[in-house]
Amino acid sequence: MQTITATQYAIWVLSPLPLLLTAYIMRRTQQSRSFPAFLVYLVSVAFFSYFSLAVHQLFPSFHFYSYWTGQVVSIALSFLVLYEVFRNVLTAGTLPVSKANFALINAVLLLMAAVVALKMQGADTEKWLYAIFLFSRTVRIVQVGLMLILVVLSISFGFYWSSQAFGIALGFGFYASTELVNNTVRALLGPNGNRIWSWVSVLSYQCAAVIWIVYAAKGRKLPVMELPENKVSLWSEPIERLSK
Repeated sequence: MQTITATQYAIWVLSPLPLLLTAYIMRRTQQSRSFPAFLVYLVSVAFFSYFSLAVHQLFPSFHFYSYWTGQVVSIALSFLVLYEVFRNVLTAGTLPVSKANFALINAVLLLMAAVVALKMQGADTEKWLYAIFLFSRTVRIVQVGLMLILVVLSISFGFYWSSQAFGIALGFGFYASTELVNNTVRALLGPNGNRIWSWVSVLSYQCAAVIWIVYAAKGRKLPVMELPENKVSLWSEPIERLSK
């Protein structure tokens, strides 16, 4: 059984707490109504973190599978959250995004990301490790690409930087960008880079969690779009005449 230090154990136990705190704040302030997928994502990641710790202590030979199962689930949920962000930012008054369009964007990005990831040579001799980090780099490239598309569209149509949607996007963007660099460096270094890769992954995710807590605590939502006063008067005048 591979032992873990007291510091590693403490980080493992405490790291899900910011996620649960964010979920609690969003639930208490009813922000979760606008971002239900994000709430599910936070709770699921926290659950799999504790589940992985339990498996590591009780069934160490299955820890590898429990860890990467949690990673696959969190990655799948993260794409649902990103769609949720797109849907909240790009409203009917700007450029509405359907599920089909979002899936098409992901498919194109996935194809491009796979080609780029395959071009990056790795130092791992074991095929399963090479495949895992190839998959991880591909996913992070797609997520970074989605964030860049969101930034470009938001600049064109107006983005509310103080909104909860931006906070969610900022956290994912920071983590995905850091993990893309981290996984690339790990692939180049091979097993010798495991320790650096592990610490950077944990710290970058905690930074993303802090961003989510800050924006959840602010509790700001997208402002309601209203017609200008001159347009309102154009509608109100004919109504007033009919009422007379």
